[in-house]
Amino acid sequence: MVFLGVTFFLTWQNSAWQNLFDWGGIAFLICGLIVSGAVIGAVSTRLHQGIAAIVVSRSNKELSSAQVAVIRWTGTAVLLVQVLLVFYLTAWAFEVWLANSAS
Repeated sequence: MVFLGVTFFLTWQNSAWQNLFDWGGIAFLICGLIVSGAVIGAVSTRLHQGIAAIVVSRSNKELSSAQVAVIRWTGTAVLLVQVLLVFYLTAWAFEVWLANSAS
């Protein structure tokens, strides 16, 4: 959703609607959805789940409040990093692929 929101905002801001709906723009959308959803989203979420599973397995299935807080905090940090990474990569890719061809 971050990818789509940033893409549509930058397209509107740069009046690049024509470029978004040509072949390069469609490739940009497909590649962006794959990178932001599958690579950035799935991989980092899977790593967080793995770390949480390790913490749970080392605590004999009984978590202290501190361990629960650490798992929640790292989940929030992962989400924040995902959002920022998708935002900045989308802005960079938009400038490289679509904004330059708008001129």
